[in-house]
Amino acid sequence: WDDCKLLAELIVYEARSEPLEGKRLVAKTVLNRVEHPSWPDTIKEVIYEPKQFSYLEDMHKQRTPTEQDWIEASSVVFNILHGYVEVDSEVTFYHEQSIKPFWAEQKELVTQVNRHIFYTGGK
Repeated sequence: WDDCKLLAELIVYEARSEPLEGKRLVAKTVLNRVEHPSWPDTIKEVIYEPKQFSYLEDMHKQRTPTEQDWIEASSVVFNILHGYVEVDSEVTFYHEQSIKPFWAEQKELVTQVNRHIFYTGGK
């Protein structure tokens, strides 16, 4: 339950304005990291690893989520974790398009969905 709640929170604060595909890829980024040897083995440890997800440091800047934000994010997480939706992607990184992180040039671009750009590559 805690993993579901944490992953839903991440989607709400990192991708609530994104289309369904973008929300799914944000969740898949965390799940792919859990499976990758370079990152911790749990959803909680991946999310709370320092300087990985900006919403944790910028929570004070976030607008209050709506009930619909939570419903959509929870639905995405439930469907992915229970195998109702398969997200076939190797994404391990993403950023919002207005940000130019130093690491982006060293990763393989996978796709852009709305305002988020997704990559694959090790730590």
